[in-house]
Amino acid sequence: MRRAKYPSKIVLAACCALAFVTEGASQAPIKSDIELHFGGLGTDGANAIVALSDGGFALGGWKTRDGNTELTEGWVLRVDARGGYVWDIPLPNSAPYGITALSPAFDSGLLVIDGENVNSKGTTRLSKLSPEGSIEWQRTYGNTEGDALASIRPTFDGGFIIAGKTYYRTAGDSDGWVLKLDRNQDIEWFRVLGDQHEDSLEGISLSTDGGFVAVGWTTQPGDIVLGWALKLDSTGATEWNVNHNLGPYTEFHGILPAHDGSFVYSASKEGDLGTRRSIVIGGLTRDGALTWQQGINADGNATVTGIAHAATGSFIISAYIEDAEGQAGLAAGFGDSGSLEFIHRYSGAGDQRALAITAKTPNGYAIAGSSQRIRTLDQDMWLLIRQKQ
Repeated sequence: MRRAKYPSKIVLAACCALAFVTEGASQAPIKSDIELHFGGLGTDGANAIVALSDGGFALGGWKTRDGNTELTEGWVLRVDARGGYVWDIPLPNSAPYGITALSPAFDSGLLVIDGENVNSKGTTRLSKLSPEGSIEWQRTYGNTEGDALASIRPTFDGGFIIAGKTYYRTAGDSDGWVLKLDRNQDIEWFRVLGDQHEDSLEGISLSTDGGFVAVGWTTQPGDIVLGWALKLDSTGATEWNVNHNLGPYTEFHGILPAHDGSFVYSASKEGDLGTRRSIVIGGLTRDGALTWQQGINADGNATVTGIAHAATGSFIISAYIEDAEGQAGLAAGFGDSGSLEFIHRYSGAGDQRALAITAKTPNGYAIAGSSQRIRTLDQDMWLLIRQKQ
């Protein structure tokens, strides 16, 4: 386990003005509380973040390997509630983008998904880390270098449900992929879902009846991309499978259960002719039908990257925007029927991308991603802990 090779640097930064057209949201600039950068020379960043039972956070992403700015490996970092360093560990032989998903385990450890890169070919890898940061076991799944898993959840029987994409049926186009693992990490069942075009699942959630709801995107003839949602029962049988067109090039990214047994999704869509990518959050009934939806339109391109529960009946998303002011990280809060409560934009000395968000903590929330180090071209793992005002 690697310790303290990459000391953190705390930077307190003010947020800049917003550049959004929204429906009734407060847009007052806010002051960020704790902003930290982790990493060394080269490219480092976070794709995933989870809140831990002790009030701290675990971040998963990538870092430059052994000072070689052209090589990266998976990287997991644990910090306390104020962002203080606890431990970090590299995952060697990881694919270039490093960690793609994290989840707390029942014993306060971590479940980590990345791609294992062996002889220039990849398979998706699941690792279990102890609460102290050591690797307890690792398993690989898939049989083609393009297979990838994007979302993992522990199940009530001690196993795991995982969703992503696979080239199991063809080397040309991907399909949606769902794996149910038992408590020994063995596959109970798996499903390959999709049609004859490029498809992918990006998020999965447990339903109140013991089944699973997964979301992603599907490609239709003419390269039309639609949002995709499906429901599997506890054995993996398909209960419903629907496509939704929220606008040209719709992609569903995340899914969470709502308090009434329905679901809330996060999505990105592009406007006509592929311009101005914007953010959507909305509701799905237990049968997969659309209910409410709320959009956030940016003067540029905005992409949603994470969704989490904020409190009973409310949600928070992370995103990043690229516009005339550069790249910035975003956090937005929504009520139980899609009412937009706030949007916070974070930008500092360098370009920042918010790539993940935790569940809301008692004191606020935390977002993570990547950011340029001040006055250099280095890209660091970026953590921002927002305190309640």
